[in-house]
Amino acid sequence: MEMMLKNLTSTFTTTLLAKLKNSYKPGLMLLALIPFFFACNDPNELGVELDEQNSKTELKFIEFTLPSLTMLIDSLLTDNARALLLGRIKNDSTFGSVRARSFVKYQPDGGTLPDDSLELVRAFVRVKYSKALLASDIPRNDFTIYEAKDTLFSSVTYLANTPTPFDGTNPIGSVSELLDIYSDSLTEIDLSTELANSLFTKLELATSSDPDYLDSLNNRKYYYPALVFEPGDDNEALLTFDMTLDTVGLFVEMQDSTGINKYYYKFSLQEKNYSQVIRDRTGSKYATLTESYDVYDQPETTVKLNAAAGLYPLVDLQPYLDFLDSSENIIINKAEVTIKNNELSEFIPPVSQIRYLFADEMNKIDAQGALGISGASGAHAVLNNSGYLTGSTGSASLLTGTYSEDDLQYANEITLFSQVLLDQKLSDTDYISAKLAITNVNIHEVGYSSFPKSDIKLRVFYTKLK
Repeated sequence: MEMMLKNLTSTFTTTLLAKLKNSYKPGLMLLALIPFFFACNDPNELGVELDEQNSKTELKFIEFTLPSLTMLIDSLLTDNARALLLGRIKNDSTFGSVRARSFVKYQPDGGTLPDDSLELVRAFVRVKYSKALLASDIPRNDFTIYEAKDTLFSSVTYLANTPTPFDGTNPIGSVSELLDIYSDSLTEIDLSTELANSLFTKLELATSSDPDYLDSLNNRKYYYPALVFEPGDDNEALLTFDMTLDTVGLFVEMQDSTGINKYYYKFSLQEKNYSQVIRDRTGSKYATLTESYDVYDQPETTVKLNAAAGLYPLVDLQPYLDFLDSSENIIINKAEVTIKNNELSEFIPPVSQIRYLFADEMNKIDAQGALGISGASGAHAVLNNSGYLTGSTGSASLLTGTYSEDDLQYANEITLFSQVLLDQKLSDTDYISAKLAITNVNIHEVGYSSFPKSDIKLRVFYTKLK
């Protein structure tokens, strides 16, 4: 990878220096914004090797503080079979109230089918949370399970503001317990006898002499209403549930005549699910944000990233674009963006990974590209360097920034993205994006980050033809 980057940079250097030499005119280095910059004495910092005695080139460094605002996005995609957001936070002075309920489709997965020697014991759901945002020192994990009035459909796109009707007067299971984040986070919830008997009957029919019943089970021809996980009024935490574990699922438990030996048939919870998020910002700091893509225009020293609350930083690239517009005969050698984070408390985990999405002049982002599921991801988000080198537009090449607990920041090299912007300026085409929205890589991840506006930095090393 390092050799590829060096070769690519060398190609940029040779080609652009040749092209720019003939058009160079002294005195055109006019900056609308005068940031701090200086000639660099150590070319190795730039990721290229140039002859320091070469009188035709000069190595420079420039740093920008990128302007930023907090923006509301109320309807991002939460359709994700790998994770769920569930819980409730009430009357937070910054974010208001957040209620996240989850809808889960279940389908046969496998296990023991009953015979004459086995009898039904119970049906239960087992879930496990991977991350928690707590509203108190001793929070309660309090939610109820219902059946939706419909199943979930694989062809349908479910957003955070998508409702699915359910009967809230007929619970089929519930849990109410103290949430101990320092112990095992596995939770079991017994389901109603009626549902258990219904599922057990389907399993019994699959062992009959009529093969159609087994085919109906194995080929998933039975209709199963989606499960609804609804947080209770006493719930005092937001949880991210990991749905990928083998221990997670809906289980039918059976036993033999001795009552000692247990047997299980599992229904998977990874078939289709999503989280509906209901927000009320009344009385909170961001109460003025009422529609998606509204920005908070009051003075603030930090911008917020909190997916559960629908708040995301909007970063303006204009200082860098102004620099490009006022510069001649330059080549970008290395560029990196760093974003500091204010750690808040042990009960508020920072976002673990962030992603940079293109926003248009109205601050809007593409909901499909936002989660990297569009076939043309390069039109929606910043790619990592290998993405530009290979020409890939798949989701794997999207740029992500991982939080460093040692440095308290997110840091990314964006050299080739910065060069793309320069190339567009040289070819007199519109910039691919002038703004970036910062979102969680995992939209179901609880916790939030607080970025000081003065610490969102873009550092650029570049070569200038004298």
